[in-house]
Amino acid sequence: MSKPAATISEHDFQAGPLVELSRRLPEIGAGTGQVVLRKQRALTPRMLAGVTDLIALAPFSCRGPVRDVRALYLGHDAVIDESTARSFVGLERLRVASRSPVDMSWFDSVDLTHLSVSDRSVQNLDSVRHRTIANVALFWTGRSLEFLPESAKSVTLAAMCRAPVKAIAPIWKLPDLEELILRNVPLRSLRQAAGASRLRSLSAPLRSLEGAAALEHLRELRVDSDRQCPPVASLASLPHLVSLHIRADSMPDDPEQIGRLNRLRRLVLDLGYMGNIPEITSLDFLAHLDELRELVIMKVRLSSKDVTPIQELPRLRRLKLVGEFGPGLKALVDKRKRRKGVVTDVHVVELSDEPPSLCEPRRIGGIWSIFEDLTAPLRVKTNYRAEELIVSALKKAAPKVLPRIEFDTEAGAFSASANAREDIDILARLIRAMAGRLPPGQTGASPVGPSAR
Repeated sequence: MSKPAATISEHDFQAGPLVELSRRLPEIGAGTGQVVLRKQRALTPRMLAGVTDLIALAPFSCRGPVRDVRALYLGHDAVIDESTARSFVGLERLRVASRSPVDMSWFDSVDLTHLSVSDRSVQNLDSVRHRTIANVALFWTGRSLEFLPESAKSVTLAAMCRAPVKAIAPIWKLPDLEELILRNVPLRSLRQAAGASRLRSLSAPLRSLEGAAALEHLRELRVDSDRQCPPVASLASLPHLVSLHIRADSMPDDPEQIGRLNRLRRLVLDLGYMGNIPEITSLDFLAHLDELRELVIMKVRLSSKDVTPIQELPRLRRLKLVGEFGPGLKALVDKRKRRKGVVTDVHVVELSDEPPSLCEPRRIGGIWSIFEDLTAPLRVKTNYRAEELIVSALKKAAPKVLPRIEFDTEAGAFSASANAREDIDILARLIRAMAGRLPPGQTGASPVGPSAR
């Protein structure tokens, strides 16, 4: 009997909300490749025969060589010893998020290709510097990055603190770096990335796109900004750019320059926030993007109400629109429905400039989320600081809930998600209590129920 297809992708194993995703997985012994360990157990190689991905959410031990497991996740409550670590002789992908630090030297005998850790969850991180690890993801508290493997081709750095930009200088020295994702680490301009001349993919908070010419191999760029998107004219100097993703408060002052990027195959314009819905004057900037295969435009009002430029894109296969685009949208959708092999996802919404109640959870793709600018409600300078305060408060008020919440805050908004509505509601009540906005009859002293504690 063949095993079912993998539930969790390789990308999600490296950086996704594994605690939530693992709810769909069976326990050890189910005869499937991906399994979860939820209760403390003593494991044996026989129990793990045929298991390829092990997600451990509880302490465990194991003695003897385990040859089939290729991916191991150590969750918040997972505790192992050196003998257990060394039993995984076939390990390729390791992700550590445990509160009990794991010594990286315990895994020095396996050929890791993917490593995802919090630098608070591991010891002897310097031991990986000379290893051939191609993909590294780090939840970073500001410690030196000199440990980064010289062989790294892909680096994801999510800062959990404020750190000077010079602290990430070791990244630019990586000779083979092709992909870089920076979260909560703003760059003044693309000039700061000039040292990584082989970059093919970059995602970062950017205040300016000047200096793009130095990144001549760049094919994919994501621009994050909590303000207006910076001018994009300098991107015309990137001869191989095929994917542009803009997450910003509003369009750049020179939207017509997007039309000069005539090699683009994918364009994402994710603009505004609830309570701050920007207007796009027209879609004329699409006129020369004849190679475009995918177009996403979200949370906007189209002033011209004219979607003809979308209809005239000759190779567009995937289209997603969220916002107010005018009466011509229905004809566009109907026409695309008659075409084979195209995907159209359109949400016509009456966008309001009035903000919803604070931290009102929304269900997107089966996951409950909060996405909101909390700087004013919590009286802090950045959403990153808001996340720090919220995580600290949640750890005290509802420690059992904390491992089930995935945080992904960006400059313009605090972001958190959970699989269960109950968990996200607990978080929302806590934030409202912190902001002094609890509903009548509820006090700030007990924003969560006893079961969460």
